[in-house]
Order: sequence, then C-alpha cells, then structure tokens
Amino acid sequence: MSSWIDCARMMLWRRLHSSAPSRLCRQPTRSKSLPAWVDALRRSLDNVTSTPLDASLCMPQLYPFQHTAVQFALSRGGRVLLGHEMGLGKTPIAVTVCAHYVHAEGPVLVVAPPVLLEQWAAEIVRWAPSVSPCEVQVIRKGSERPKDDAKFVLVSYAMLVGRRSTDERTNSHLRHTAQGEAYAVVVADEAHALKSHKSSRTSVVMPLLRQARRAVLMTGTPMANGCAADVYALVGALAKEAMPSYITWCKRYCQEQRQIFVSRRSIKRWVGVSRTHSAELHDILQRVMTRQRKEEVLTELPPKRRSRVALPLSAAELRHIKTSMENVAVSAEFPFDAPLPSVMAAFHASATAKARAVCEWLGEALFQGEKGNLAVSGKTLLFAHHHVMHDALALFFSSHLDEQQWIHVTGETRSGDRFERITRFQQDPSCRAAVLALSACSQGLNLAMADTVIFTELCWSPSELEQAEARAHRMGQTASQVSIYYLLVGGETFPLDSIMFKTLVKKSAASSNVLDGRPPSQDLRTSAIVPPPQR
Repeated sequence: MSSWIDCARMMLWRRLHSSAPSRLCRQPTRSKSLPAWVDALRRSLDNVTSTPLDASLCMPQLYPFQHTAVQFALSRGGRVLLGHEMGLGKTPIAVTVCAHYVHAEGPVLVVAPPVLLEQWAAEIVRWAPSVSPCEVQVIRKGSERPKDDAKFVLVSYAMLVGRRSTDERTNSHLRHTAQGEAYAVVVADEAHALKSHKSSRTSVVMPLLRQARRAVLMTGTPMANGCAADVYALVGALAKEAMPSYITWCKRYCQEQRQIFVSRRSIKRWVGVSRTHSAELHDILQRVMTRQRKEEVLTELPPKRRSRVALPLSAAELRHIKTSMENVAVSAEFPFDAPLPSVMAAFHASATAKARAVCEWLGEALFQGEKGNLAVSGKTLLFAHHHVMHDALALFFSSHLDEQQWIHVTGETRSGDRFERITRFQQDPSCRAAVLALSACSQGLNLAMADTVIFTELCWSPSELEQAEARAHRMGQTASQVSIYYLLVGGETFPLDSIMFKTLVKKSAASSNVLDGRPPSQDLRTSAIVPPPQR
C-alpha cells in the first residue's frame, strides 16, 4: 500500500513540475499583457509632489478621519478625489486643504450646485479663519466678475458654463481670476456632475481642473450610475497625462455596450462594471481617492431603516397606466429595449397614477387621518420628481398645514427663495415638512434635523437616492433612528417600480465593489416590505 502511495505522490510531483505551465505559472504572463496605458496611468497618478501639513491650519473640531483625509490630499499635492460617503463632512476637509494654498497661490475657484453656494461661503469662514467673509465672493449673476481681493470665488456649474445657445463665450470671464490668469486651485463639489464626458459642463470644467496645480474633487457617489464610465472624467481630471481614450477605458472597465432607443434611432451606451477588471479599477481609484463609510467612522450615528410601501391603485388608475403604456413592452431589459419617449411616458404615467395613493398614505402615516397636526415627531423630507406629483403634494400639505409649517422647493424655485426656505426648515421648530425636488435638493444640503425621508418616486440612479437619504442620515443627526420610506406600485399590470428597484440594487452593488473593494454593508435589498396603513 505504501509503495502505491509513493508512486502516486511521485506522479503528482512530476505533473506539478512538468514543462507544461500550471494555472499559477501563467499569472505572470497575464500581468505582462497588461495594456501599457494602465501602467502609464498608474505612474502618472503617483507622480506628485507632497505638501507639508501645517497643523495651525487644521481646526481642532476636525474629526480624526477628516484630519487623515487632509493629510492624504496634501500627500498628493492637493490633487485628490474626496469620496467619503455623504454626510461625513467633505467640505471642512476641502476648505482645510485649500487653506494650505490660498494665500501663496492665489484665489480658489469653487464650483458647486447653486443651492450649496451660500452654505459653502459659511463653511469657508468657519474652517479657514485666516479668510475673512469679505474675501469670499459668491457669483450670483453672469455679469459679475471676480473681485481683485477675493480669496474664494464661488460659482455654480450652470453659471460657469453660460448659455451656449446665445454665445459660446458667455461667462468665460468667470473661468479666470480678476487678473485674467488661470486658477491655480480649483474645487469641484458634487463632482459626479462631470460623469458625462461629452456634456458642456464637463467640457468647460475639465480644462480648469487639469491646468490647475491643485484640484479637489468632491463626491460621495463617484460612480453615480453604477458604471465604470462615470469615473472616467474624474480620473482624467487628476491624471493630466497618460489618460486613454473614452472608448479604450470603457472597453476595459465597463460590462457591456447597449443600444438605447431614442425616437426612431438608437444610440450606444456603456453600462455596468467588468467583473474581470473591477479590482484593477479599484486599484486606480485608490491612488487618487480617500474614502470612508459612515459605519467605519461614525459609530454613534443612528441606524437607517428602509421600508418599501406597496400602494394600492384604483381601477381607473390602472386603466390610465395601461393606456399610457400600450406601445411599451416592459421586459427584464426595460428600459434598455424600449424607445426613450415610451420610457418617459411610463415614468409620467407612474407619477400620475401614484399621486392620489401617495397623498392618501401620507394622510394616514403622518396625520393619522386628521388635518392640522403632524402625528409623528421630528421633521420629514419628501422627495418628488414630476410636476404632477409636486402639484399633488403641494395641494395636500397646503390643506393639512399652515404656510409656515412646511416648505416646497422645486428645480424652478429661485435661488434666493430656495435659500430662505431651506434655512427656515433648518431653524424653525414649527416648520415640520419639506417637499423637495429630487434633482435639485438631493445633494449637499445638511438637513440632519429631519429623521424621516419619504420617496414618492424612484429614479434610475442609486446615487441620487443615496444622496437624498444622506440629507438626514449624516453627522449631527440626534434621533434614535432615521426612517426611510419608498412608496412603490407594482405587480404584473405595472411592474416598472419593481424593475427599477432591482436595477438600483444591481448598480449599487457594482459601485460599492469598485469604490470600497467589497459589497455594500446595507443596500436597498435590506429594506422591509410593509403594507399601507389601514384606517
């Protein structure tokens, strides 16, 4: 018996050490086949000159993880992607980094959504005491010009781009200092706004970031749509050189290219993340990005509880949906296999059909059937998208609460009115509800005084929903729990919401694998399914 075993061992030894290469022996060959541009990109990202940390510029109120992020940014010479999850205070980090350069290298250009500009002005004065309020300039009109003595110039993406339809050079004066020089320090807040490499916004902001000596990009959702193409512009802004073409990047890191039907023509769009090269993309991002999850650094943050509420529809509402979707075949590939106008019609049909059911649910859940007094403690955020849903919510709250007890902010609300309403919700204890546009108010705002978040509609981007959730689930939240509700309709008659939800889960997982190197600790699948309350 022992001789048989010895013989088997010898045969196995010979097979392992034969001239035929084993699977392990072929791995170095695969690494040698790595595209030259990947190695060149890595070297370009690593080729930075660090800046010494000046402890006197770091306010003692910074959390340890924020201080670590400042050190990382300075080690990269101020060219960094701040990718901390929403609500972890990226603005104090960015201001502290800029404070190391502003006095020696000239004014700092901060580009952000319009709703955040006033908040940025306050944060600069708070976290950079060496900068006086009069040295912080907020550009509110395209005709304004940067001041000679401005240390920080704050401008919205739309203002910086201008109106290309009238004059492609409109507002180009905002892209230079008062002396006509290029900005040496540029900050792009909510930088996932640059995910489309062909947009006018990206074409204007990207050159400013690439030519600046210091470039600070801020976004809690770098992969806004769960696609590797989303981070192409972000990496390119920091790499300066050795960046491959968009097609080359997508062929390596995206899952596939799909046809999207628009009217009578089709366009190709890259989607997903390649499983083969996901770890490689993660490695590239780790070279430029500092990122923390909430559960890693804020152990005292209250839990977030997600719930999906199934809304019942009437027969008339179901007929409306059926009529609106006669030309749409909702399959597992929807919306990718359907014409874009049909998809938009389906979205609008969903909002129209849900409006009554949403308001009925709110009447029971928030008011327990009685007008004039919220039955729940704390403040509530409600996010909507379509006009028909906003109109229904406005009518509902105007009939249930006094004018001073709630606010309404849409994408059409003027910036001054928007700031006044948001401030009132933040500071007035009697103001209990905020109806907000998902596209205009899901980013950057600190609404930690609210402990309930309600989504009356879905969207195709998980990052937009995560951003909106983080308005309440963030530093400063004192409630024992943040409750989040997704109001959905579904079933065989109208499966759009359920298909959208599954797509959101898939995109969220892909993003987390690339950004964090692991699946999300709490994704949409963990949400409980609850029936609507009964009277």
